[in-house]
Amino acid sequence: MGIQNADPISRWLPPLAIAVLATIAVAGLYLGQVIFIPLALGIILSFLLQPIVRMLERGGLQRVPAVVTVVLLVSIVLAGIGWSVGGQLRDLAHELRANQTYISNLESKIFDLRRLLGSGAMADLQATLERVGTRLEEVEGDAQNKTKVNETKVLVQAESQSQWAYMMATIGPLMGPLGTTALVVVLVIFMLISREDLRNRLIGMFGHGQLSVTTRALDDAGRRIGRYLMMQFLINASYGLALGLVLFVVGVPFALLWGLMAALLRYIPYVGPWMGAIFPIVTSLVAFEGWTQPLLVIAFIVALELISNMVIEPLLFGHSVGISAVGLILTAAFWTLLWGPIGLVMATPLTVCLVVLGQHVPRFRIFVVLLGDEPVLPPHVRFYQRLLARDQLEARELAHEQSGDTLEFQHICDQILMPAIVRARKDRYREQISVEDEAFVLQATHDILADRDRSSPQLDGGFLHRQSSPLATDRNDAAVGDRNGSAGPTVAENGACSPEATTKKPTLRILGCAAHHKSEELAVEMLAQALGPEGYYVHSLTTKALPSEVVDLVQQQHWDAVFLAVIPPSGMPQASYLCRRLRKTFPDLKIIVGYWGNKKRFDEVLVKMRSRGASYLTTSIGQTHKQIADLALLNRSNSPSRLVRSGHATDSND
Repeated sequence: MGIQNADPISRWLPPLAIAVLATIAVAGLYLGQVIFIPLALGIILSFLLQPIVRMLERGGLQRVPAVVTVVLLVSIVLAGIGWSVGGQLRDLAHELRANQTYISNLESKIFDLRRLLGSGAMADLQATLERVGTRLEEVEGDAQNKTKVNETKVLVQAESQSQWAYMMATIGPLMGPLGTTALVVVLVIFMLISREDLRNRLIGMFGHGQLSVTTRALDDAGRRIGRYLMMQFLINASYGLALGLVLFVVGVPFALLWGLMAALLRYIPYVGPWMGAIFPIVTSLVAFEGWTQPLLVIAFIVALELISNMVIEPLLFGHSVGISAVGLILTAAFWTLLWGPIGLVMATPLTVCLVVLGQHVPRFRIFVVLLGDEPVLPPHVRFYQRLLARDQLEARELAHEQSGDTLEFQHICDQILMPAIVRARKDRYREQISVEDEAFVLQATHDILADRDRSSPQLDGGFLHRQSSPLATDRNDAAVGDRNGSAGPTVAENGACSPEATTKKPTLRILGCAAHHKSEELAVEMLAQALGPEGYYVHSLTTKALPSEVVDLVQQQHWDAVFLAVIPPSGMPQASYLCRRLRKTFPDLKIIVGYWGNKKRFDEVLVKMRSRGASYLTTSIGQTHKQIADLALLNRSNSPSRLVRSGHATDSND
């Protein structure tokens, strides 16, 4: 059993400390957003502009002129875009006030929709809502009339403002954004100029002992964020340009404005594309009399979204930035709640930094678990967890999904089935699962193997014969087998032996033994199915077979090798004893021990089993398969005149 900590305070202290620190960090980010928002924007923009600065440096320009040139050009472009958007917004406001055609077009389309929906249940529902609204207005009007009787009119006269107060009231709201913008520009300039110095300071802050971890984290974060921002910029710019051109061709007013708005709003995850599509659609509805142009705009926006999501983004992004869809939604909500709209725009780059931190620093791995897009549980753990939940159907589907054409069966055994069995043995030894749980895991794994065996007609060998006592078979069959040099294959419990299979010619005969536990019988069964395509004959003995009976069976019949499966924590004493008896009786017998224990003890176990008489020590079905294939090649090269037929070893001269 695992050792439990007897002190509850020491057990709860680390999670409590983490919760307190996380609360302090979130509160600090919220209260210090005046500092942290420009800092985060500066870091993100420096990642975006760094490739351009490096390109100018490779062209021969010095660091400071290159940084100043890039920042100045970007500032001019952004200022020009802002000026154009502001002018378009002023023109839009003037048009909405002065142009009565927009209002009449909108009323006409509302009338068309009401006429289309004004029949049946929709009409009844609309009439009911109108009656309810009228009744509420009447009640509200009566209440206001009663209140007016007792009202006393008070005349408030505003003081005349001075010219300075008026100017401050006008400019005051702009001071905050202008100050943030100036701070961001200054931070970007100094970060680009001193990027090596900042990197060295970060490495020095984490200590020279964490040099490799810090270097990998910085490189990974820089690569992911820089690539994401650059690709996102290209996608959004191309989307906005295409939308603006189509809107201009169709004749939608303010096409440049809506193209820019769509490109900028696409930086907001999930919600941004919908927000960017609303403005041109509404404008087309109020600007044109009919439905042709609005439907064309809607159709083009849908087509553009499909092309962007299914063609352009997979082509440019390739691999994702490492964030799951649910994680991105959660972090977008968190950063929006913390920093407002600017937090929503920066949600993805900031989350990438957290995921990279969790991938390289074990203490922050919780970010990878909660936000990462990679599977948290490996396949064998998911398989084992589903079996513990008694969900055999999903476990079977998981095993079948992994056993596609790209993976060999022995790989499935080594990556899913055997690790799950080993984990069940360890958990049972620690009393973390019950006897019934372990039995269910083993039986479900056996059923999966049996299903595969029945659905695999390509298995030329295997010939798995499950036998509890070698000496309990019929004496006449044993005598016949003895005269022919071996016992013929009998029908297996799992149906591996078929009439067609008995006519094959096995090239090697292996006796499979389980050392101590039923789980080791499954290891022998997996080996038999893995060896099936090569036509090898595997005769399986259960744990009920005594060591003396195994020795007698090897003495009575011809076996090319004996495979002994061992799954700790038990089985090693039994395996050592059987190896010693077999080696003492059969000095030339090939004995393969399959060991599924702690791989750190491999050398120790190898020395021990070699001293007991084992020829080879393997740690997987794949290694055992390769070792047996090498033995088959060795047998064919050493005994060219030997023929093997239907499990009977005979000589070519007979």
